[in-house]
Amino acid sequence: MRAIKAFNRNLQATLGSGVMTMEAGKTYREKEAKCAHNGFHCAENPLCALGYYNNMDSRFFIVEAGGNGTRISCTELTLIKEITRIQLAALACEYIRKYPDREENETHLCKDKGAATVKEDFIIVRGKNPIAKGVKGSYLFLLKEEKMIVTKAWNGREAVEIFENSEPGYFDVILMDLMMPQMGGLEATRRIRKMDREDAESIPIFAMTANAFLDDIAQSKAAGMNEHFSKPLQMEKVIDTIRFYCTAR
Repeated sequence: MRAIKAFNRNLQATLGSGVMTMEAGKTYREKEAKCAHNGFHCAENPLCALGYYNNMDSRFFIVEAGGNGTRISCTELTLIKEITRIQLAALACEYIRKYPDREENETHLCKDKGAATVKEDFIIVRGKNPIAKGVKGSYLFLLKEEKMIVTKAWNGREAVEIFENSEPGYFDVILMDLMMPQMGGLEATRRIRKMDREDAESIPIFAMTANAFLDDIAQSKAAGMNEHFSKPLQMEKVIDTIRFYCTAR
């Protein structure tokens, strides 16, 4: 598992029962996972690394954690690449985007408003309309949050049934994967469009697929889909499109 490990400026882990000096590119192994004993502790959430070493001269590495143990304590550790403090912040933003409900280390993460008070340090502010300020030479990261209620369907047939059994107008948009078991996204879209209900023709349906050829886009449009998004998804574009269609309705 890829994770983040922090050190002091001498590349030493000092939070165990001694001082353990490591080198980039090397793999270290221990018989058992006891982070308090051997310094084999790392963090899945990049911000957690600051909970161990928060000095401005602390150093941070992307590591490969393996062997036995948990996500923060392992028996095998490889230092892959050193990153800067600001690169750590960027990785933290990506982690928060991926796991929005996991909040840790409030020192560098604030809700709605926040400030960076130290030069070359950073602050991450998340919220509907995040606001941040900082001293000269600091870095500000703003994460604009969109609140949505999501109903999951595990296959195309279930997607059709969920929509059919819902109240007209309940759903604002459907994100339809094209490759699903039991019924594909194209057929599911065709069935939704043929339903005898007032929102069957008007509800926006977006294709989500790894297929990005012109023929694939044409098939999506022919089935009744409004937009075609290819993977890997550009979530900012997807959210902007959802906002556009919801506003238009």
